[in-house]
Formats: sequence, C-alpha cells, structure tokens
Amino acid sequence: MPEKRWVNAEEFLRNTSDDDSDFFEPEDTVDREELKDVLTRYLELLTPEWHKKAACVGMDDSIFFGNKDIEVRPALTVSEIRYAKSICLSCEAISDCFNHAITSRERYGIWAGISGRTRARIFALIDSGQITEKEILKEFKDGKIDKYEKVKTSIVDIYDEEE
Repeated sequence: MPEKRWVNAEEFLRNTSDDDSDFFEPEDTVDREELKDVLTRYLELLTPEWHKKAACVGMDDSIFFGNKDIEVRPALTVSEIRYAKSICLSCEAISDCFNHAITSRERYGIWAGISGRTRARIFALIDSGQITEKEILKEFKDGKIDKYEKVKTSIVDIYDEEE
C-alpha cells in the first residue's frame, strides 16, 4: 500500500496531460493555469497547518521514503536514514509529525526522525496494550523515544538482528 504524499499542484500537472483519460474526459478542454490555481487551493485546504511549517516541505520524497517508484522502492541505507533524521531533528513541526505518524499508523518512511521499523515496534506495543498512543506521544515530547529503537517485539526482529 503506497504511503500518503503531500503533493503540490505543479507536481500533479507535470504528471498529467490534457489527454490523460484517467483524469480528463476527451471532450474537456482545460486551462492548465486555472486548473493549477484550483488544485493549489484544494491541496492547501487538505494540507495540515503543521506540515506547512515542516522542514521537509518542498524536499524530494525519496529522502524520507527511498525510490519514488513504489514497486522498486529499496530500504533506505543507514547514511540516508541519518540524513533524513537530521532534517527532522531541526524541524519545528516534529511533534505534530510524530503525532500524525502514530495516529495515522504510517508504516513507511522517516516521520519525525523515526523509522518505519521503530514505528512498527511501537504499534506492536500499542496493539498488545503495553502502552497507549497517548503515553507514547508524551514519551516522544519528553525525549524518551530512543528506547524503542532497540526493543525486540517479535521473532522477525530477532531474525533481522542475526543477519
């Protein structure tokens, strides 16, 4: 399942054309500038306020999610993860980003400096009743989230460590 993306009107228009049968009916004529304006306003309504002040706004998604092609998207390398995390750590929207990632159950990518693997561990703990979303959000705000990067919650984690 592809992750949610924050798309801008320019990117959308670059990836569509007037004869794109999935979006436009053949008899439609489209003023692309007018469509760009409408899409920009629509996407601004959909974009949460916290995201507008995020350090990642305008950056290439591949920094946080790997290859743009979801079918061949590789895992990020350790250095790529460190780079993405460094961007997150300087972001004024980091708490809101983490809140979104946890409450929306974001599985992929780096959100608020936290990898998908770490969030999977947190989700497993939440699902098993060992911690609540509210408690994990408080721990994040208190700077106590690092302990979840080393927690083993399943045989998969143990297997991954042995490789």
